Amino acid sequence: MELTDSADPVAPGDQLKLLGRESLSGREAALPGSELGRPDSLTGLYTYKDFLSRVSVLSSGLSCFTLALARVTGSAGRVGDASVDEERATLGDFDHEAVLAVAELKTVFGHDLLGGRHSQSGMLFFHPNFNQQALSSTYVELKERLRGEHGLDIAVGLAQYPYLDYRRTDIPDNVLKALDYSLLLPEPRVGAFNTLALNISADKLFSRGDIYGAVEEYKAALLADESNIMARNSLAICLAKLDRLPQARQELEAVLVRNPKDVMATYNLACICRKLGDVGLARKYFSRTLRLNPGHVYSLIRLAQLAEQGGRFSQAVKYYQQAASTEEGQILTNRPLAELALRRNDYDKAREYLHQALSLDPSDAGAMHLLARIYLDQGEDPEIAEVLARQSVALQPNRKLYWLELIRALEARGRAEELREARLRLADLP
Repeated sequence: MELTDSADPVAPGDQLKLLGRESLSGREAALPGSELGRPDSLTGLYTYKDFLSRVSVLSSGLSCFTLALARVTGSAGRVGDASVDEERATLGDFDHEAVLAVAELKTVFGHDLLGGRHSQSGMLFFHPNFNQQALSSTYVELKERLRGEHGLDIAVGLAQYPYLDYRRTDIPDNVLKALDYSLLLPEPRVGAFNTLALNISADKLFSRGDIYGAVEEYKAALLADESNIMARNSLAICLAKLDRLPQARQELEAVLVRNPKDVMATYNLACICRKLGDVGLARKYFSRTLRLNPGHVYSLIRLAQLAEQGGRFSQAVKYYQQAASTEEGQILTNRPLAELALRRNDYDKAREYLHQALSLDPSDAGAMHLLARIYLDQGEDPEIAEVLARQSVALQPNRKLYWLELIRALEARGRAEELREARLRLADLP
């Protein structure tokens, strides 16, 4: 039995204790001569393993069934009822809450309802010959009754078989994804395993760095609903990260066919076109993004970069300054503006931009590197240049340009031993 959500990270102080079979209470021990355990005598819930074993047997001949996963999210008890606190103290929080929930469920679905434990505050229920759509409204009513009569709040996830090409054995995983989806919903927080639940599951995989897993989930979301623009947009981002740029471009173009005003898809398509070397089309889509959202900082910065690459420095400055007029853009534009000032040999303006950059982000290694270069190029205090160059190298030790600037500063200061060490470190970089 899972005592906590399996997605939670291990924390200091967490422990595992291995119990022998003889250590289990009678309500959790297996029946003599039976492969499956008996239900808990108080709640009527099986252990997670025994519940899944029974579901496997009972669902094998069914063409349709649904699993429901309910998680207790709050329990206030009944106001003015002292027996509630006494009962909770006797049974424990989960058993007390489970007794209430199971009793209400059995009044609706009958006393043969099969239930099992899942995590510290979760309960699984097996509904043969029910689909998740039919169950959804029933669970909403049950949730309201539990809250009104017992002060108990639950969130519910529902996953049915058949759904797409998922096997029966996939449904326990699917119902957990449905619960994750329901926890993000407003009240009554009853969520079905559908294209949006798949979206959220894929987002979690993407955030953990599992790009291939996320791609499969986004594709499944699109199989469930091909009009799911969010999934198609996210799929394109994954494909781009896997360097499958033409496929990413096709997905984004499909999004814009359905919704030409989708800002995210328009911006992402501009970025893909830029990576593919189609500068003209990239500029077109960045400009379209700005028409849809005039304050889109990243489009302004990308247009500035394109103008800079094309040698149109005055136009680049205008885009950067427009981006800098926004709160988000200030921290992103000072260093590029300083680099443009250096191209025009305007050292005073470059220094001003770099000091602004460091005031907003004191750990901006790039700004430190450029300031060190200015001090050295202008023949100013090499000691300050060395300090800045050392800080930039400490923050980003793998940047060769930063080491080269530090070597220049050490040469200016005549530090032979440290100069030799810096050159050795530079030689070791890939």
